[in-house]
Amino acid sequence: MTNNRILIVDDNAENLYILRVLLQAAGFEVDSANHGAEALKFAKENLPRLIVSDILMPVMDGFSLCREWMADETLKDVPFLFYTATYTDDRDRDFALSLGATRFIIKPEEPDVLMEIIRETIDQKDNADSQKEEEEGPAEKDLPEDAVYLKQYNEALIRKLEKKMEDLNRTNQELKEDIARREATEKRLFLAHEFLGRIIENIPNLVYLKQASDLRYVRINRAVEDFLGIDRNQLVGKTDHEFWPPEMADSFTRMDREVLTSKQPLSIPEEEVQDIRGEIHYMRTRKVPVLNAAGEAEYLLGISEDITEQKNARKERQELERQLIQAQKMESIGRLAGGVAHDFNNKLFIILSRAELLLGSLPEDSPIRVDLEEILNVASSSAELTRQLLAFARKQAVVPVVIDLNGTMESILNMLGRLVGSNIDLKWVPGEGLKNLQMDPSQIDQILANLVINARDAIGTYDGQVTITSRMEQLDEHYCDNHIGFLPGEYVVISVSDNGCGMDEETQAKVFEPFFTTKAPGEGTGLGLATVFGIVKQNEGFVHLESRPGEGTTFTIYLPAYHGKQQASKKTWSESKSPAAGGAETILLVEDDPAILNLATKIMERLNYKVISAATPADAIATACDHDEAIHLLITDMMLPEMTGRELVDELKKYHSEISCLYISGYASQEVLQQLSVEERPHFLQKPFSIKQLAAKVQEVLGP
Repeated sequence: MTNNRILIVDDNAENLYILRVLLQAAGFEVDSANHGAEALKFAKENLPRLIVSDILMPVMDGFSLCREWMADETLKDVPFLFYTATYTDDRDRDFALSLGATRFIIKPEEPDVLMEIIRETIDQKDNADSQKEEEEGPAEKDLPEDAVYLKQYNEALIRKLEKKMEDLNRTNQELKEDIARREATEKRLFLAHEFLGRIIENIPNLVYLKQASDLRYVRINRAVEDFLGIDRNQLVGKTDHEFWPPEMADSFTRMDREVLTSKQPLSIPEEEVQDIRGEIHYMRTRKVPVLNAAGEAEYLLGISEDITEQKNARKERQELERQLIQAQKMESIGRLAGGVAHDFNNKLFIILSRAELLLGSLPEDSPIRVDLEEILNVASSSAELTRQLLAFARKQAVVPVVIDLNGTMESILNMLGRLVGSNIDLKWVPGEGLKNLQMDPSQIDQILANLVINARDAIGTYDGQVTITSRMEQLDEHYCDNHIGFLPGEYVVISVSDNGCGMDEETQAKVFEPFFTTKAPGEGTGLGLATVFGIVKQNEGFVHLESRPGEGTTFTIYLPAYHGKQQASKKTWSESKSPAAGGAETILLVEDDPAILNLATKIMERLNYKVISAATPADAIATACDHDEAIHLLITDMMLPEMTGRELVDELKKYHSEISCLYISGYASQEVLQQLSVEERPHFLQKPFSIKQLAAKVQEVLGP
């Protein structure tokens, strides 16, 4: 019976299994051993046809096994194949073959190639056995002596150890490099984590992280601590319901659950949040679900920005824009009103003067006198209307003087008291240390009369109180930045307060517009507060209004303090002497409106004055230059085509240095009024005026 048994030797179970499967599939019986000593025992008990052995094994390695194998008379003729992955050097091969090994195969080898080598080795052994039987005896194998064997064995081990050391050194170096890379990576991750932590900690926005399962805070940054005024150790591990008001906590929880359920971020453009100190903040918030590897929400990240300052700044900007639009609207209305009033004043002057001339030429019993007197009454009322329009438009011609506000107030308190009813208590609270004002005293009368009347109407028939106060106030740049039209400086302040019905915001926006009124038709012109606004603006002041429905109203007037040396005047310049006829004095009359020029010339001639008329400043200057006799008085409009009345006076005094001047106008620019304010007691007559007023004013200027 043919021996078909192969012994395989290897300390690796997987290698043994693979070889067993291959050999059994090829029809061989297979025995296996884990090391050389075990293989020798098996072989002596059951002689194999071929042995396949690894080299590196415990107890007894492959080289020792091969030496023992070849020294055994029973085993030495059995082919010995080395199949190794560790000893692969050519010197290892030579040493193995010198021990008597038949073949030296390096792992891994293709299965087909390996099986072919095994079959080929068996065939060669069978052929060799046949030849031996024909010869006298078997040939002895020359085995290396012990010293040679040990020397070659040690060299093989050393080579293996050296290779192992090289492999270990290489592996160790690779491990070092890998460790260095890992350490560098860990350091970068640590630094990145630390850097990110510093960013989160110091970012001004509120950053917080909540556990998805119970919405308890896991982490918060310093901004959250500062906002809430609570140490983070007292917040971490708690829910919103433990320190927020219930309604707010319910709202936060609802939104958090919505984000975690939908797994989608949520942006909240603006939400009102009350902190634990009770202060209201406006927040812009972004809530983001943090998902784990399985795609489930594990945390909720919240980032909130406090936009309270931005919102307040936006409100302030909107308020400033509203104030600017209102100021521009009032300026436009003022220009329109001033132009209309100017033209209307000129027409009224002609109507009044013509009616007055005609009335003076009629007998006392003429039936026409009644109609003419009615014309004069209506025209006079219309003249008052135009004066109010001019006051609003800041085109009212006035003669400013230095006045003491408290002293002026004392002189008009009785008049103001008569304006309010017996049901209203009028209270005057003068401030101390007030500086003087420079303005027309009659304008103070107009301001206070209109404000007191407005307060009276707001109180109505109920018992009420109107309080007038005065004080000094210094406006700084910060205040003026938030109030369009206000300028820094020192101001004398007048406040008129009432406890009447008050006004809503819509009414406040229109209250200074001409002809705006909340009264029933026929009960007011709607020019009272417009007049106040115009007078204050004409004097480079400001008006501030505070009012709420049902809580009353306060008008605060800011008028620039006068810092000059001129003493305050207690009298206005409107006092005049009784009208009288002229004494043949020469008057130069300058007026660019032909109708008014002809009418004024006729009036002055009827008053026995010599009149030289001129339609333009150039004509007036040329006439004055050629006129050798004295010109006693110049009557001129303040606004002329080529120059102002004041500039005309300066030119005429080059030729007639003693000439006096009377200004007349129904309209004057702010620049001209400022020129008049620096003169000492300028003479002025507001259009429209009566013949008696003109005669009296001319007599006042010319003197006795």
